[in-house]
Amino acid sequence: MENARIDSPRGSFSLSKAHNPVQDIYLRKAEGRDNKLVETIVKGLNDPARGCKM
Repeated sequence: MENARIDSPRGSFSLSKAHNPVQDIYLRKAEGRDNKLVETIVKGLNDPARGCKM
């Protein structure tokens, strides 16, 4: 699974060695019925899983 790229409704992501998602974080703005992407805040955010023994 660590080498898999998963296409999800929130966008494509992969899994870290600790099996946590490595994903982009987006800033969005709701206007009426629209949910607009403003910008990508963080690319490839990875939880370091400090203390994880995996």
